[in-house]
Amino acid sequence: MVDWETNEFMSAWDKEYVSTNISPSARAYDQELFLGINSDLVSAQTLLKDLAYTIIAAACCAVNRADVVGRFFDSLTSNSTPEESEHVFLRMKEAITIIFPYVGMPTCIPACYGMIGVAQRKGKEYASVKSVRGSTVGEEDVRKGAQLRQKVYAGVGNSEIFGLMDQYFTDLCKRSCQIPVLQAAHLKQFRRPRP
Repeated sequence: MVDWETNEFMSAWDKEYVSTNISPSARAYDQELFLGINSDLVSAQTLLKDLAYTIIAAACCAVNRADVVGRFFDSLTSNSTPEESEHVFLRMKEAITIIFPYVGMPTCIPACYGMIGVAQRKGKEYASVKSVRGSTVGEEDVRKGAQLRQKVYAGVGNSEIFGLMDQYFTDLCKRSCQIPVLQAAHLKQFRRPRP
């Protein structure tokens, strides 16, 4: 990993985009600590090999330390090929995309900017503009979500609370899971003509 304090590009990028709202007394990024946590998670459960770093990135965002995510990405990919780095970038990007509705977009922005800074320094081939998911949520996605919710909460002894949640927080519990599927005809009105 490049030292963000001494590298002219990363230092300027960090000051302008990433660490603008971080307290001067905040603990500095510790590469050894973060790579150690990642290694410990993978050692504890080999299935976490491609997920451990995404959990760490999400946790950093959740505790208002998204500023370290770019540095962590830089550490993880310091000896990576462009393809390996792209793989890590895509997974970390997906983790941030999943959690932002829960922790808030402003909380996640420093993570995004930090990762973008690394891509700007290394080259765009070390990142990814791909998306893991489709651009719309369909009926099948809603059905699977409802099934997952049932499965996750099957053992909960207070299932009556879900009925009350559905009653009092309908938008949160039911309508958010009942996304209408837009047909191509509906989307035509929103398309811009290509130049």
